[in-house]
Amino acid sequence: MNENTKYYGQSFPTDIPQEFIPEIISTNQHEHSYPTISLDGKECFWSMVTLPLGETPQKIYTSSFKDGKWTNPYLASFSSSYVDGGPVFSFDNQQLYFYSRRPLDTSSNVEQLRIWVVDRKENGWGEPHLAFGKDHADRLQSSFSCTKTGTFYYSGILEGVKNNMGIYRIQQKDGIFGISEILPPQINSSYHDWIPFIAPDESYLIFSSDRPGSIGFFDLYISFHIENDQWSEPLNLGPKINTEGSERFPGLTPDRKAFFFVRDSEIYWVDSCFIEKLKKT
Repeated sequence: MNENTKYYGQSFPTDIPQEFIPEIISTNQHEHSYPTISLDGKECFWSMVTLPLGETPQKIYTSSFKDGKWTNPYLASFSSSYVDGGPVFSFDNQQLYFYSRRPLDTSSNVEQLRIWVVDRKENGWGEPHLAFGKDHADRLQSSFSCTKTGTFYYSGILEGVKNNMGIYRIQQKDGIFGISEILPPQINSSYHDWIPFIAPDESYLIFSSDRPGSIGFFDLYISFHIENDQWSEPLNLGPKINTEGSERFPGLTPDRKAFFFVRDSEIYWVDSCFIEKLKKT
């Protein structure tokens, strides 16, 4: 795509956040994830709760780029009658991960948020299955992202902090997932820290928090991965992105040139060049 003309069918974003494809993807409903876009720029998935709130669960929607524009959104084939949200493409685009409250199988009525995955088929998507396997199914897993090497960062229960919510990491080796690790105090403060986005190369982490110094109800922060697997003190992304409202659900376009986030219930995007500038501060 030529960013000087059209970028995902739009003008390339500036350093001032603007809604992403209003009325199609950022709508007057309650958007609840950043939009994950396929490598070829022709598929987009995100999650949304239709208004009025409380009447229907969060579901995953999709739109296709055809004839120079995005189609009206429609329900993803694998989205169920349970809560489904936070879709994320794998880096080869052959899988799509999401969290869901669906039970493990038809014999179970226990609903808990876990990370699931669907595999791309010739004519769509296969049946959902657990991303980490049943050995990890007893732990709540919600908003997440992953690195190119298959390490996942996700929101989970963390006792003893505000709202008992924190950020975890789970690594895999040869397709086998290890033990979930709690990120250190720079990331997991005594406040509400959640909804992580990890850079594909694991060089930085962006997450939402209501820690002191926040401009609004929830702000986005960035921490850089430094030597000895340590993390820098998180930096507030500043007033161009954070407002008196609630900023959550950070993410990037596949080429990393644009940054997504949700402000209150609308999806915004902005030039991602600010990340490199913050790294130099």
